[in-house]
Amino acid sequence: MGKGSVQQTTVSVTQTDTDFYGDEWGYSSINSNALGYTWAKYNSASDFRSGGYDRTWGGQAASWGGSETPAYIKLYQSVTVNVINSTGTLTIGWPPSYSVSPTKTSSTATWSSESATNVDVLGAEHQTTEISEADIQGGQITSFVYNDSADIKIGSTIYRPASSVRFTNGL
Repeated sequence: MGKGSVQQTTVSVTQTDTDFYGDEWGYSSINSNALGYTWAKYNSASDFRSGGYDRTWGGQAASWGGSETPAYIKLYQSVTVNVINSTGTLTIGWPPSYSVSPTKTSSTATWSSESATNVDVLGAEHQTTEISEADIQGGQITSFVYNDSADIKIGSTIYRPASSVRFTNGL
C-alpha cells in the first residue's frame, strides 16, 4: 500500500455568523497521480449560548491522474470534534455519532463509501453537523477536524492520498 503524508490546513474561526472556509490537497508520497481533496466550511453562531447552532459542512474528492483507469476508488471520512469544560455527555448524531463527556473531550465519527469501479474521480459530501450549547453541556468547542483519505487501486498497488481541514476556536 502506498500511503501518503497527510496535508492539513488550519483555519481559525475568529467571527460569528461568518462562513470560514478551508481546503487542502493530499497525495500519495509514492505516486503523485493519486490525489485527494478536502474542503469544508464552519459557521459559529452569535446566538450559540441562547439556542443557536454552530454549523459545519463540506466535501471530499479523490482522483487518479495516470494513464490507466483505477480498478476502484474508495473514500474514507473521519470527523473529530474537540470540546473542553463539558459538564455532561455530548452526543451528536452523524452516522454513527459523536460522544464527548467531561472525561472524554474528543470524539470521532467515521464513514466510508462503497468501492466505485472504473472511475478516475470520486467525490462525496460531508454530512452537515449542527452543534448547540446543549449538545456540549456548557463546554467550549476547541476544534473541529475533517480527515479524508481514499484507496485508489492501480494494478496490485493501493495508493492512499490523505487531506485534512482543521477549524480552531479563535473567538
